[in-house]
Amino acid sequence: MFLSYSHRNRRVATRLEDELEARNVHVRRDATLLRPGDDWQEALKREARSADCVMVLVSPAAAASDWVRREVNWATAELAAGGLVERIVPLVLPSGGWDDFPELHPFQRVDYPRRPEAAFFDRLAAEMASIPRRRR
Repeated sequence: MFLSYSHRNRRVATRLEDELEARNVHVRRDATLLRPGDDWQEALKREARSADCVMVLVSPAAAASDWVRREVNWATAELAAGGLVERIVPLVLPSGGWDDFPELHPFQRVDYPRRPEAAFFDRLAAEMASIPRRRR
């Protein structure tokens, strides 16, 4: 799963990654996939277009981020073209921002609780694990 998010939501992204990884869902995001010397723009584009699932942390900060917009555009184009992306999951943070992402409205959203508990991450991990994978 590729995680697209604004750096202003880094704490949520880190917690989400930690919780999902603990439940055997492999998460890729800029902070964990980029290495010194990488062409980071190409690396992010490649990840957003080749993940089974792209999860977008939706917030006002994400709506204002050119990079989140690019990653969403890459993922939706790949999904529409029948490429490697199987699912796009908008995860709406309590701060809102849903109305600023009409391109994500066709996809069933998940609302991130103000105080997420283990059961929330259990359900989310089970959903992510249920995504059919294509042979590559």
